[in-house]
Amino acid sequence: MKKILLVFLICFVFLNSGCDNGFDIVAEYEEQLVVFLVLDNRTDKQIIKVQKLQKSYGMLVPEKLIDPLSVRIVHPLGYSKTFKDTVIDATSNFNILYIDNLDLTSGTYKLFVNARDSLYAWSNITVGTDPKVIVSQDNKGYTVYVSTLHSVKGAHIKPYLLYTVKQNSEFIEKSIEVPRAIHINKNDTTEVFSGLVKFSSNEKVSYHLQLPNTSVQYVQNKLTNYYGTQNVRFNSIKFIAYTYDWNLFEYINANEGYSDNYSVRLDKPNYTNIIGGMGIFGAVLVDSVTLRIYN
Repeated sequence: MKKILLVFLICFVFLNSGCDNGFDIVAEYEEQLVVFLVLDNRTDKQIIKVQKLQKSYGMLVPEKLIDPLSVRIVHPLGYSKTFKDTVIDATSNFNILYIDNLDLTSGTYKLFVNARDSLYAWSNITVGTDPKVIVSQDNKGYTVYVSTLHSVKGAHIKPYLLYTVKQNSEFIEKSIEVPRAIHINKNDTTEVFSGLVKFSSNEKVSYHLQLPNTSVQYVQNKLTNYYGTQNVRFNSIKFIAYTYDWNLFEYINANEGYSDNYSVRLDKPNYTNIIGGMGIFGAVLVDSVTLRIYN
């Protein structure tokens, strides 16, 4: 997945309430919560990161929370779960909570974070159904179809070549992303990779990606020249669709191509759906298809 950095401010109307979730200027010595939670259908253990942000002498200073921290999530079915046990990440000063058995499903999730009476933040998102990836193949290459519902605003669709390398009498499995196109101009070769795709606003969305055989052969030749013919074996090609809800799409769309996956740049924030603080509450739903390659 491409790297991410926050760049500019975006306004977002939340829950038809007229609330502005662009960033306000943090008053001197004022404290705010930074909240980061991306629901992921690939795991039963969700991770939420919470941090305190204080403006001091014109600078935004992130700090860990010493105060008791409480996180409550309301499930679309109506029940709620509260989490209080945190682990401090020494390198980032984030308080980390591991949320087990959330039973991720489609519907609206509500998030409430409370460090103490003066530090409170909340948000909600609508999670759609899991995407469906279908791949067809002909003598020219592959066509990847991704179908989903309207609550998904966009996606990354990534093809990976899976291969095995012999190193020191051991076989190690590896993968490499396959560019969707190769442009050769004399001695220069340009690899074009799949970027972020924005879906239409239709209730049911179907998107397709073309991957020519020439792109796969290009990567195979590159690996063979690097490792040697006898040391590399090509196993399969895997197509992965990462679909994003509206909030996470806006967050990623503003920051694609930068340096830190899902990071929160406190000095230059650009988008948040966390009311009373900053950060992101979103969802990524993933599906994949793997096709074997016959050597």
